[in-house]
Amino acid sequence: MEIFELSRAVKSEDVERFLADFAYLGTTPNLRWVDDEHALAVFPNEDAAQLLLDSKQWKYRVRPYIDASMGALLMPMEGKQGRLCSYVLT
Repeated sequence: MEIFELSRAVKSEDVERFLADFAYLGTTPNLRWVDDEHALAVFPNEDAAQLLLDSKQWKYRVRPYIDASMGALLMPMEGKQGRLCSYVLT
């Protein structure tokens, strides 16, 4: 999941606090910065990512990984065991 159009004033702690509201079975999404205006939220599974997409939150702009910026799509995404784990939501 990509969080985009972030202001340069937004800090990791701000986004991590926001993502904590979308913890899935006790697992909070991991945050990976792409650049100053884009970050990726890596969820443990597709259902967890869908919770954020289905929410009516207005704090940050989010979009599915499949629609992410080129910079985000080019980032390697590794899971806890080092395997590819980007969940593509359409």
